[in-house]
Amino acid sequence: RTHSPLSLKTSRPQLSDSVMAMRSSLQTHRGAVQWTGSAAPVQHLVSRPQPTRTVAVCPSRPVQRRSSPASAPETTHSQAVPAPAPAAGTLQEINQGDYYSFIESQGDKLVLIDFYTEWCGPCKVINPELIKLQAERSDLVIAKLNCNKSNKELGVQLKVRVAPTFFLYHRGVKVAEMTGAKVEALIAMLDKAAAAVAEAGAAGATAPA
Repeated sequence: RTHSPLSLKTSRPQLSDSVMAMRSSLQTHRGAVQWTGSAAPVQHLVSRPQPTRTVAVCPSRPVQRRSSPASAPETTHSQAVPAPAPAAGTLQEINQGDYYSFIESQGDKLVLIDFYTEWCGPCKVINPELIKLQAERSDLVIAKLNCNKSNKELGVQLKVRVAPTFFLYHRGVKVAEMTGAKVEALIAMLDKAAAAVAEAGAAGATAPA
């Protein structure tokens, strides 16, 4: 199909005018771009309303601060922790923290301290004899002190160099000592000390007021 040059010239301006008329009447309502009717569109930035977000806020809980535990007071001779009672068939175990307080708490009884180590063979051999002596003698209290690292300071202070070593006390005063697992010598030392205590008691009873 052919058209005359005249008809083509007249149809193009009409088509262009129709398009321009449609563009001038077209407006977008989405807020992004608006046409003003000019040949070129002008862009306008239109702020869109932001959706409102609802944020749930949890009520703050009061913070509970844990109080730091009070530091344990240092153990002294007058403020020592009492040693737990020994089980049946065993001897009292003490340490350098309650050493002196334990001795002083035994009143008029003789107190025998056995300085031992866990790897000492003679210490293990004489231990049943010590338990037997404790059961037989009501005037005697026997306690054991392990010469390990935790009690090393006291051992150095008391000049304990051999295990086993035995210190014998009466009323807080050391009255005798010996080394080695010699049961007969230990019994002789105990008898001698008991006799001296009895003699001193009798002399005190007969002394004039």
